[in-house]
Amino acid sequence: MFDLTRGDTSHQTPQDVDLADLLDGEPWGPLADSDGCAYCGATPAVAAPVRWCRGAYILHVSLHVKEPFCRTCGTAVVRGMSATTLAWAWWGIGSFVQGPLFLVANLVARARFSRLGEPVGAVRPPFNRGKPLLRRAAAFGLLVPITVIGLVVAQFVPSAP
Repeated sequence: MFDLTRGDTSHQTPQDVDLADLLDGEPWGPLADSDGCAYCGATPAVAAPVRWCRGAYILHVSLHVKEPFCRTCGTAVVRGMSATTLAWAWWGIGSFVQGPLFLVANLVARARFSRLGEPVGAVRPPFNRGKPLLRRAAAFGLLVPITVIGLVVAQFVPSAP
């Protein structure tokens, strides 16, 4: 499980990262002894790994969560963690490679959550799904790899005399 402390997570290990910071500040605390969603308790729920990474020069931090989530909570977790990856994955060497792989893995997790039926039997309100991923400010993070790839390609394309 995670140590769910609030505050700056830049000095923390992956196990200490607060999911509430990734999910627009919503409180997070998994339900004990629940067969349903780890957050709201609703069923049906499925456990699908959701990942994020942050890069800083030669260092990077990554995290994965594999808790059972209902469709609503799973979508919120995928959107929040994918937004963090879009914003921060491009600033480190290892995470520049790892980030796209995590985004694809999150698409697979999102597909698993979207196949679930409407959640029922929640014991607390589900996570707020928030805006779709490409409508968030973090989507501007896609400009970094596009720019880098464009510059690399421009170096190898012969110029006209």
